[in-house]
Amino acid sequence: VEMGQGHRDREWEKTILDRFHFDFVIGSVHKMDNVDMGKMAFADEEEKLRITDQYLDYLWELVDTCDFDSLGHIDLVKRYAANHGLKVDLMDYPDRLRAILKRLAERGLALEINTSGIRQSPKEALPSVAILKMFKEVGGRYLTVGSDAHFAKDVAADFETARQMALEAGFRHIALYEDRKPILVPIDEE
Repeated sequence: VEMGQGHRDREWEKTILDRFHFDFVIGSVHKMDNVDMGKMAFADEEEKLRITDQYLDYLWELVDTCDFDSLGHIDLVKRYAANHGLKVDLMDYPDRLRAILKRLAERGLALEINTSGIRQSPKEALPSVAILKMFKEVGGRYLTVGSDAHFAKDVAADFETARQMALEAGFRHIALYEDRKPILVPIDEE
């Protein structure tokens, strides 16, 4: 299950997670001030910077406080900026990004490689190899892979690209989850 905006209503998040058994929970941010990022006006550079700044605040709150197993599409904001012809790279915010990734690693949580951006406007996975490397540098151990498939034809799309990215960043396993515990699956070519 994907728990979007869990940080906005901690009691509701807890109710859902206590009531149902899930093998795997993705934490994510899709909305800010209850507005879906897909509906936000990335009108210019100034507005893009404001939205990205707020997005980083929301990511920190999510990573610091919520109950999930893998952080989904950490740089989702780049998808929506790209829809407006603007580029967002969270590596332009190294201190804030490093803090988010370090907290994720400290909590033993995974980072998702989401391949949806390859077939959408950014034309690249979410996140970049640079962000995966930073996650590894701060002690990140677990990666998950998702295609964010809204159509059957996109299930597992570009997973080989994700595997290559993980290897390039220094990871040798991808995590699958059962009972909310990681199971490491080797990805090297040996």
